[in-house]
Amino acid sequence: MKSSFFKFILLILALIILIPTIFGNKGLLKILRTKKSIQEVRAEVLKLKKEKTDLEREIEWLKDHQDSLEPFAKDKLLLREKGEKVIVIIPEKEQAQGPQ
Repeated sequence: MKSSFFKFILLILALIILIPTIFGNKGLLKILRTKKSIQEVRAEVLKLKKEKTDLEREIEWLKDHQDSLEPFAKDKLLLREKGEKVIVIIPEKEQAQGPQ
């Protein structure tokens, strides 16, 4: 009888220690979720750094090739000169989906 009571008390103490360790604010699950979140943010940072580098290269290229500036502005920015009309062609796939 004394042995089973001692085991019961030991089990309760173990649960009191383990439950917060695993599920608490600073528990194991929280740490794992935070590590995953950090990895996702780092991946996003790398993606944005690459995008920044690509844009910087494009800026430098446009500075070096001024004659390409007008077609770039017309194509990417949909700019036009007086009297010109801009026609935007929407691919069929996007038309079928409609506005979102």
